[in-house]
Amino acid sequence: MQEKYKIILFSYISKIKFMTEDIKINIPNSQRDIKLSQWMKYSKILEKNKDAENNEFLNKKALEIFCDMDYKDIDKLPFSSFNGVIEHLSSIISAESELVQKFRLIGTDGVEVEFGFIPDLHKMSYGEYKDLEMYIFDEQNMHKAMAVLYRPIKYKKGDRYLIHDYEGTEYLKDVMRDTPLDAALGAKGFFLSFSEKIRSLYDGLYTQTVTGGRGSQLRESFGKKWGDYQAIHALAQGDVTRIGEVTKIGIHQCMMWLEYEKEKNDLENKLLKQQSR
Repeated sequence: MQEKYKIILFSYISKIKFMTEDIKINIPNSQRDIKLSQWMKYSKILEKNKDAENNEFLNKKALEIFCDMDYKDIDKLPFSSFNGVIEHLSSIISAESELVQKFRLIGTDGVEVEFGFIPDLHKMSYGEYKDLEMYIFDEQNMHKAMAVLYRPIKYKKGDRYLIHDYEGTEYLKDVMRDTPLDAALGAKGFFLSFSEKIRSLYDGLYTQTVTGGRGSQLRESFGKKWGDYQAIHALAQGDVTRIGEVTKIGIHQCMMWLEYEKEKNDLENKLLKQQSR
């Protein structure tokens, strides 16, 4: 290797700083060193270029985003170094992410805050669950999902802790852009597994009732437009003043009531059809 490209490796705030004569590149050691905002930015570029035949552009954007490089400096990297960093990034991003219970973030006011994962997902409210279903499948809204799953710890004793009550995503969504990637991906995987269990427990809510005809098409169109609001409207019994109240009810209590109402309505409709024949 030419002397001008002599590489020095040393630890720097849990990262590796990679220096040449006129290039600086911060290489993350693990997913913990990558912010969710960086992942969201790269995911957006990846989606736009998913059909690209050449990965060179995506690799360069990975270096720019994850390693804090100036894009114009990337071509100055030695070929072997470029490939080595790309392989390293690929290995840490594809690594399996475990659930992270707690992590710390520094706010815009410079104060460090410890965040904790919802201690028991089975005790979350219906509103929390529906917000998670809305945001967690969209990479560009992952910070909002993290604002549901992680909240500031208000009390801690040993390994046990309490987090602040859920007040929607607006308050924390911007802060959660700094969520460590391992925490974000681990939490996402954990919630998806939980969501599958919920769908299995209340499978009646996720089973389509086949009726056919023009009425069926109208109901389908209505359902696409209003989505989960239909369920919230039903839980509030049509009373708009109770919508905020019902979204705070426990998820299992709401899901069981909704499944019961759906199956009861389906049965009544079937009996009416049989009587009309």
